[in-house]
Amino acid sequence: MLGQIGYKYTIAPYTNSNFWVSLLRQANSGLADPNLLVDRVYLQCYDGGAGNNPASWASTLGLKVIPLVWVTNDSKPSYGTTVAQAKSKFTSWNAAGGLAGGGYWNDYDIEKNGLSYSQYGGVLTTVFP
Repeated sequence: MLGQIGYKYTIAPYTNSNFWVSLLRQANSGLADPNLLVDRVYLQCYDGGAGNNPASWASTLGLKVIPLVWVTNDSKPSYGTTVAQAKSKFTSWNAAGGLAGGGYWNDYDIEKNGLSYSQYGGVLTTVFP
């Protein structure tokens, strides 16, 4: 019913791809492709999802994904991503295919740590014009 009135949903997995494939099949069952109820995948590629391969997830799920990385932070510095690292990761993942863009988890850390929104944003507009 919600799909019929234009609602769209997203998922944000980081493990257990079989569960997410099942969920997508059930949610999108019987829908023509342009009318997918779940039409976006934000893939966690930091912390518990640090080893995720966006191209593999896109292939498995049958949808393009948007990988998310965690910016430089003081909460879990080992999962932080500098501007240069973000550019490298997004460029490599984009070349492998299956992406619909990229994004950052916790952009508040950019402000908190005195980093540059322009530089982090510039990575996205450069890699995903």
